[in-house]
Amino acid sequence: MAIPTGLVDAAATVNRAVVRHRARHGTEPTDAELAAATGKTVEKVRDVIDAAAVRFESTEAPVFVDDSAG
Repeated sequence: MAIPTGLVDAAATVNRAVVRHRARHGTEPTDAELAAATGKTVEKVRDVIDAAAVRFESTEAPVFVDDSAG
């Protein structure tokens, strides 16, 4: 499944803002701080974070776990 280019670009922008904020302040940025740093709305920042997390989890999740082997 292809990841939309817009999502990749937005995720990269938000990620750079997170890294800069951590380096400058030593804390995790709030969604509002990320919005201000990227020029995106808080809602868009949250959408990007949520979409990126779902994409990551879906590619890293095991396809099948056999719990019967005990």
